Amino acid sequence: MDELLSGDETRAENAVPALIELGEDAIPALMDLTRSPDVDTRWWALRTLAQSPLMRTEWLVPFLLNDSAPEVRQCAALGLGTKADESAIQPLVTALSDADSMVGNLAVHTLVKIG
Repeated sequence: MDELLSGDETRAENAVPALIELGEDAIPALMDLTRSPDVDTRWWALRTLAQSPLMRTEWLVPFLLNDSAPEVRQCAALGLGTKADESAIQPLVTALSDADSMVGNLAVHTLVKIG
C-alpha cells in the first residue's frame, strides 16, 4: 500500500499487480482507501480495484455517479469496462451527461464495450 500511495506514478503503477496478486486479502484495504478525502488515493484505489479479477460493478458505480473529482469519475467509467457487466448500463447512461466531458466519453466507450 505504501508504494501505491507513494506519490510516484511509476512506483504506484508497479504496486498495482502486486496488490491484485494478493487477491481478496487486498480488497478491504483498497475499499478503505476509496473513502479517503484525498483524490489521488481514491483514484489509485479504484484503479487497482478495476484491474482486479474480483472487481464488482457496485464498487465503482458510486464513484462514477457521485465523486466530486472528475478524474475519479473517469477512472470509474474506464474501470467499469474491464468487466463489461450489463448492470453498469444505466449508471453509464446517466454518466453520459456528466459535467466533465471525458467522463461522458469514457462512458460511451464502456457502453460500446458492453454491447
